[in-house]
Amino acid sequence: MKIFKTVVLSAFLFVAMYAIGFCDVDWSSVNYPIVKFMAKYYDVEPITVVSVGQRMEKYDDDTSVLLYLANNASVDPFEILEKRIEGKTWVELFKKYKVKLTPLFLEAGNNIPERFRYAYAQYAAHKKNPNYKMKLYDTNIRDLVQLNLLKKAFNLEPRNVMKSVNNGASFSEIIDNQIDKQNFEYESEESVDSDIE
Repeated sequence: MKIFKTVVLSAFLFVAMYAIGFCDVDWSSVNYPIVKFMAKYYDVEPITVVSVGQRMEKYDDDTSVLLYLANNASVDPFEILEKRIEGKTWVELFKKYKVKLTPLFLEAGNNIPERFRYAYAQYAAHKKNPNYKMKLYDTNIRDLVQLNLLKKAFNLEPRNVMKSVNNGASFSEIIDNQIDKQNFEYESEESVDSDIE
């Protein structure tokens, strides 16, 4: 029942926002394979993926972060979108909705590639002392969410993905390359107390 209410509210908010000119949606985008994949993976309508994505103007990976957060917090994506547009960081939003980041840290062995090294050092400090609040940035959270998506959706080895991204590949390219190759399932994480500063 809660999911049904969320879907209805989401549709209502989208229509209202569209009617007042909040977002000028490219309706043809709903048929893109990556949009269909994201909609299925995050259990939302394709138009939600498109409308959120077109408002996340700077970084493509923000769409995944927003949908991941909405899914795990059981919150309407447009509520989070509004707060993000107002200037809230991902750290602030994860903390506000009490969604932990620790489940996003996947086993990757030693010698973590440079792009992921800072985040994993923060995680190591938190594991050593659970009272330590990780100091993470938007870039770290984008990387962690996308890394988690690629592991859960396509069972890719985190270390291999890290190496590819560290060497210049984009997450979007990797996802595009995997969409037609494998099936995927998504299990949401429980909402729990914050582990970030």
